[in-house]
Amino acid sequence: MNAIYDFFAKPIGGLLNQLCELLGGNFALSIFIFTLLLNIVFLPLNIKQQKTTANQARMKNKMDKIKEKYKDDRMAQQQAMSELMQESGTSPMSGCLLMFIRLPFFVAIYTAVRQPLTYLVGAPDKLIEGAKKALNVTNEMDIIGGIDKVGGKLKEMVGSLDLSFFGIDLTEQPSVSTLSIIWIIPLLSFATAILSTYITTQMQKKTNPGAAQGAGCMYVFMPLFSLVIAFTVPGAVGFYWACSNVVSMLISIFTNKMFSPARTIAQIEAKTVLKRMKYENEKIEAALKREEAAD
Repeated sequence: MNAIYDFFAKPIGGLLNQLCELLGGNFALSIFIFTLLLNIVFLPLNIKQQKTTANQARMKNKMDKIKEKYKDDRMAQQQAMSELMQESGTSPMSGCLLMFIRLPFFVAIYTAVRQPLTYLVGAPDKLIEGAKKALNVTNEMDIIGGIDKVGGKLKEMVGSLDLSFFGIDLTEQPSVSTLSIIWIIPLLSFATAILSTYITTQMQKKTNPGAAQGAGCMYVFMPLFSLVIAFTVPGAVGFYWACSNVVSMLISIFTNKMFSPARTIAQIEAKTVLKRMKYENEKIEAALKREEAAD
């Protein structure tokens, strides 16, 4: 499992470290910039997903008719649904593609953020373990918090790395039992998750009302999940989640505006008409050729 984490986290950690150096050691800003760049790279997939959602909404009436027609025959219903999906060029799994592609990046950033000495700074395990023993701590965030006490080569490697956000120490882990300024991070993660989910749901209502209704439990569950988890990890992890929520929300608004469902459906319909006309023309040409050959 560690080998898998290393495979994804080391290159991501290296990129974050390069950004930190370019930004004067500002780790928080580096996380935001990296999250923004990552979402820009995934923009074509977001656009494709937007078009797929619109296409599925366009096919909803036909799907409802199939369900009604074959309501007593599950096999025939599935066969008809499959043929409709194939005809429309959509797949029920297409909406999950982006999520699966994002997952390794999420794991990599999560790991790099939790172990900055290993994956950002590139400190040897021996130095890290020695610092843990010297400070009597168990995680790397605590080492950075006490780096002045450790000193030596490890402090030199950490250099100007600043793991704070407007004075909030991102190496600190929030505690439910102790009110602290670090609480801002879990609450920020929760608030951005609520806002992101709300905006996404409102956009879904315009394209696929059925899917939006089915996502009702996610509207509450996912933000609450992020809030609970943010109290069990260092503040830097919760900050990454907040950045990811904000950037994903902005990307969703952009794709929904530039590739609106109405425009996308109109384009799909136009392509369908052109394809049908081409098919009819080919049939006519083939018939004419057969007549000429018969004469």
